[in-house]
Order: sequence, then C-alpha cells, then structure tokens
Amino acid sequence: MAITITESVNSRNSSRGPSAFAELVYHVSTDAGEDEGTVLGAIQTDTPTSYDGMPLAAVDMDEVLNVDTVAGNGLYRVRCRYEQPQGGGLLDFTGELLTWATGGGRERRRQAISTTGYVAGGGTAPDYGGAINPSESGVEGVDVVVPTFRFTINKQMANADVTSAFQQAVYDLTGKTNHAIWRGFGIGDVLFLGCNARQLGQNANWAMQFEFEARPTLVNIDIGGINVAEKRGHDYLWVTYLSQKDTTADRIVQKPDAAYVSQVYYAGDYTTVLPA
Repeated sequence: MAITITESVNSRNSSRGPSAFAELVYHVSTDAGEDEGTVLGAIQTDTPTSYDGMPLAAVDMDEVLNVDTVAGNGLYRVRCRYEQPQGGGLLDFTGELLTWATGGGRERRRQAISTTGYVAGGGTAPDYGGAINPSESGVEGVDVVVPTFRFTINKQMANADVTSAFQQAVYDLTGKTNHAIWRGFGIGDVLFLGCNARQLGQNANWAMQFEFEARPTLVNIDIGGINVAEKRGHDYLWVTYLSQKDTTADRIVQKPDAAYVSQVYYAGDYTTVLPA
C-alpha cells in the first residue's frame, strides 16, 4: 500500500486580520484501494498541525478526482484549513494556543472597602460597619465588577487519546476548581467551565478548546471589624447583620455580626486532562 501526498500549485490561499486563515491543498494518490477515511487520516498524520502560527481547524475531502475500483488506484484533492482562534492567541504551553480576556465578572457586594459618611448640620453619620445601602429589612448592597481572568487553551489531540475515559474525565471536571496549584494559580482560584471538541475528519485528530475562569484568593478581609483570614477565588463570602445601637449617632443600625466563607464548588485534579 502506498499513499503519495503532493501539495497543489493552487495551495496556500490565505487572509490576514481578525478572521485570519490559510488553506493548504493537497493531491493524494493511492494504489491499494484505500478509502476516503484512510486518505484523510494520512493527511492528518503527514501534514503540519499549524501554519503561520494558526492551528489546523479542519481537514476536508475537497474532491474525488479519480477512482479505479479494479486497479485500486485513486486520486483525491484534500483541503486543510488553518484559522486564528477568535480573539487572537499566544503560543504558551507546549503544543497549545492560549487566548484570554480580563474583566466582565460581576457580583453583589454588601460591604464597602471604605466608607465616608456625611450628615446635615455637621453631625455624626451613623456607623453601619461598612454595610452598603442598609435598611430595616436588610442590606441591599451594590453590583460591582470583580477581577476575572477568562482563558481558553486550544490544542490538538490524537484520536487515540480522546477515549471514552478521557471524555468522562473532562465531563467530571466541568464546574470544579483546581484542587492543587496549577499553572501558577493558587488552590481554588481556577474554575473549569467546560470543553468544546471537534474532530477534524474521520479517524483524525481532535481540536480541543478548554475554557477556564480564574479569580484571586483574598486574605485578611475586613468586614466591619471582623477579620476573614482567607477567601479562595471561587468561594462565596456572606455576612449576617444585627441591629445595634449607635450611641454616637443615637440610632439603631444594621452592622455585621458574623462573616462566613462557603465552598460552593467541588475541587478536581486538572492534571487528568491537562498537565500542570
């Protein structure tokens, strides 16, 4: 059996810009009755997995030029398309393409970092212990933008490595935080949002997109005089309030009574899917 791959003279059509792409076109000849799946598999094995900094996005059987079922000869035209991932990307970890963005996370914050109170006549403003928008019914708070780092790891994996067990491991990790330090991030700071997978042809490699969100661990947080020693990135911090008498302002106020840090995501071993 012999498969011969030759790049076409009409190859290397490309474009630059936000939607950059390149296409390499090959003529593939066979002499032992190989089917189209075998042809695509040979292309996947013997052609570049990236071109001009762009990963391989698809391998398509462009045209069957000739098939001799008696002699077993065949001639095919196959097109390999390389694309820049949306948002651009930087080659970072070996064999991977990294895209990332910051910001965009929002949460309801009921405790201020600092507060300055003003009242008419130069009196003393009631001390609510940093509570934001308190009332008799509770503390309303305010929606704020919080530091969030979203990143996607793009890589190709051999078809033989994307087993049922691997797919189950990816599924099991979805919605879990890192149980150990991983790629420079502290324990509990990364949340695995899921994976998009696309096979590039029959029996061919897989294009994988692993999506994550990171938030920093905070330490020694002051909540109206209560010290919270540590809140990991994706833990949830909540506060209970108690009506107390502010003797200086001569008013009943809602002030922090206790602070709690709750773990709301299970942790998992990310190295079962991606190396540390």
